[in-house]
Amino acid sequence: MIIKPDHEFVIIGSGCVGMAAGIMLKKHGLHDFIIAERFDKPGGTWNVNTYPGIGCDIPTPWYEFFFDRNKNWSRFFPKGAEINAYHNQVAVDHGLGPHFRCNTDVTRQTWDEDNHLWRLSIADGSEITARYVIAAIGQFSDPSLPTIPGVDDFTGKLQQPARWDHSYDWTGKRVIVVGTGASALQIIPEVAKTAGNLEVFQRTPIFCVYKPDFENPKLLNTVLASKPVSKLMYPATKGLFDGIIAVGSRTPVSWSKPGAIGLDALTRTYYRRRLNKTVEDPQTRTALMPDYGLFTKRPALSNTYLPTFNQDNVQLVTTSIDRIEANGVRTTDGVLHECDMLVLATGYKFFHDPLFYKLGWVIGRNGFDMAADFRENGVAAYESMAVPKVPNRWMLAGPYSWNHTPHTMAEYLGERIAKVVLAAKARGITALEVDETAHREYHATTRERSKTLEWYMTELHRGNNSYYVNSHGQFAAGRLVSWREMERRTRRDPLRDYRCRSLRMRLELSRTPTGTGSTGAPRVHAGQ
Repeated sequence: MIIKPDHEFVIIGSGCVGMAAGIMLKKHGLHDFIIAERFDKPGGTWNVNTYPGIGCDIPTPWYEFFFDRNKNWSRFFPKGAEINAYHNQVAVDHGLGPHFRCNTDVTRQTWDEDNHLWRLSIADGSEITARYVIAAIGQFSDPSLPTIPGVDDFTGKLQQPARWDHSYDWTGKRVIVVGTGASALQIIPEVAKTAGNLEVFQRTPIFCVYKPDFENPKLLNTVLASKPVSKLMYPATKGLFDGIIAVGSRTPVSWSKPGAIGLDALTRTYYRRRLNKTVEDPQTRTALMPDYGLFTKRPALSNTYLPTFNQDNVQLVTTSIDRIEANGVRTTDGVLHECDMLVLATGYKFFHDPLFYKLGWVIGRNGFDMAADFRENGVAAYESMAVPKVPNRWMLAGPYSWNHTPHTMAEYLGERIAKVVLAAKARGITALEVDETAHREYHATTRERSKTLEWYMTELHRGNNSYYVNSHGQFAAGRLVSWREMERRTRRDPLRDYRCRSLRMRLELSRTPTGTGSTGAPRVHAGQ
């Protein structure tokens, strides 16, 4: 007997990406879905990250849904609480409330080939079944703990950006912040305001450029949210990104080398001048000067980070850490830096890295472990979403996925998934699996387009730990596909590159032996 799933869709993750997926499903008349959220409230990144000073480094006109613009942004670069409130209001306005299932931590996803559905194991021991799964898991919810010995030995207050405890008061206390990435740059100036002493442990300096932040006049919000401007901004923004992608993906390495070297020299000259104007102590200025190219790591935006090092209660430490002890951090020169609060701002687990995917978390057809395959062969996904042997499952934040802001990409990918499913339903198809040849060809094209940027980050700046390059040496964060090409693909048959199977046809054909595909089930072509 064929089992009917509990829901047609389960969306895993309730951040802006998961919300966009739900809204796109509803737009196309697909209402049988839940949005599984492991925390107690929806919101994703902006719900779990509430550390001091948290804000966005993308301007408001580009950090919102184009289908639901916000007329009330208070700043050009909004703070975290305001972004979270905006997302929650979008969820209310589009009727997502009944679809949220909070405190629902999906610990394993197993494909049931007999019934063409997914069995989702939940942390509380229950199970949810669904015909389709959409993974909308962002990259800024799970902290990446440093591999420093002794973390568990520390007896003071341990803080992480995505798990900040606001009940602790660091006023007058000794504080250490480990890390100088984007989150640390926002935390450090805020903590320095009231800490008795703050030591910032830096492994690699970061480019910290000027942030054109200001309060949004009401007129600006009204103009930006108006329909004429929205209609103009959408294609204009896509055109801008297409130009950047064209340069990054189609310029040969031989042509790029002189320009890249020259641009790096120019940006370092500019940044050295910025440091000279902003940071008073010569030794600190030298230590804060990066020795790599501007685009190797994600540049940070801040007007308060660099001046913080002029405060008497703030010191920059560049000596390597040996271990963490009960009372503080011991460096390789033998010095113990004592502290009351230790902040580990050492980054997040990122979806472009094989280690982001937990072994045994996604088990596809015939026991295929997606994470094990990624770790062995590197990350790869057709249109950044689908993987062979993993039917009826898509990723909205997967390998090689971003060529725009999260909101816009999630809108596009959610729309793509809805159209694929609608085409399948119209033809009685119950299992969709991306064709291995299509997947291989798509990935080969993606890798070819990534060569120049990969060269810049792994060869020209060899040895630099780049934000964009994963543990396999792949530049797998960006989607080097133009919007024009993406929109052209949407006009094709949605099922063109999928191998399709049908429970109904399998039952009808079970009485008479026929040819089967490699999966052991009859091949149902897109045209059937």
